[in-house]
Amino acid sequence: MLAPKLQQFLKLHDESEASHGIKNSLGDSFLYRHNYIFKNIRDCFFKLGFTFTDKDFCHYTVMPYASLKSILKEKKVPYFDNVTVLKEIEQQYPRKFNCHDIVKVKPNYILHESSHCIVESFLKDLQLSTNQLSTESQKAFKLVMAEAFANTVESLANLPNDTVEKRLFFELNSYAIHTKKVNQNIQQTYDLLGPTLIFHLVYVSYLFSNCLFPEPNTKVYQTILELLIPDVSVRKKAFDSQAVRKTFNHAFELSQDFRIQTTSFYLAYSGINGDLFKVLQVDIVELMKKTLFIQNLLKYFDFLFIQKNQ
Repeated sequence: MLAPKLQQFLKLHDESEASHGIKNSLGDSFLYRHNYIFKNIRDCFFKLGFTFTDKDFCHYTVMPYASLKSILKEKKVPYFDNVTVLKEIEQQYPRKFNCHDIVKVKPNYILHESSHCIVESFLKDLQLSTNQLSTESQKAFKLVMAEAFANTVESLANLPNDTVEKRLFFELNSYAIHTKKVNQNIQQTYDLLGPTLIFHLVYVSYLFSNCLFPEPNTKVYQTILELLIPDVSVRKKAFDSQAVRKTFNHAFELSQDFRIQTTSFYLAYSGINGDLFKVLQVDIVELMKKTLFIQNLLKYFDFLFIQKNQ
């Protein structure tokens, strides 16, 4: 299938303008109108009093990994105007370029940063008071919980992108871009589990991944399903499903070296000391058995993954 012309792409962008959309962020309003997870995150983001700015007040352009503290403090997420230059190009060279010619335009990762802002509203007052975790591990695991939430939002927000236009716009607004096969597995998992249980499953998978664990063995995986899926019949189908297992394992496909590098920096930048692997040696299964920290977060944010009646 031929990619849309840049002219068509910009026309779609302009025609989709929405009150909660960002006019100069390419595809933002389009996704707000056509991707229910993107919309739910945006509405919640504004409800919590956050906003957007085109001013880079936190060195976001240079080092976004060091920007989150400032973003949360100022309750602002920076974005780049990646529309104006494309309109100028289209004006100079009408209908010459198609959307594949603009893959190098600066993306906006507002969905990821917005998710961090939202989950922080829950985590900021959460006390992980448990004998299972040291003080440093408690601090580190709260950061892992936040990143896992942002990862999960981006991963599941791939699901509604069932057209070329939706996928192309999403590529300009998310770190997590799925292949067709990955989306097929997630869709099959969604069909089996529904919107909230797939959220729970994917979230826990990112907890394991972001704690730098390998993919869990069959016994641990079975225990995770027992903790997450109360219906015995559905749980058995999930355990027997290759699509469900592949959906869970997708969280581990990101380069281990990249995860180590970024996690190490962010923990140190957040004032957490100690050996990286020791600090992140959290028994997630036991934590879920003996506390409700994780389950409470999942229940609190279920609504973000449910498509509201149009």
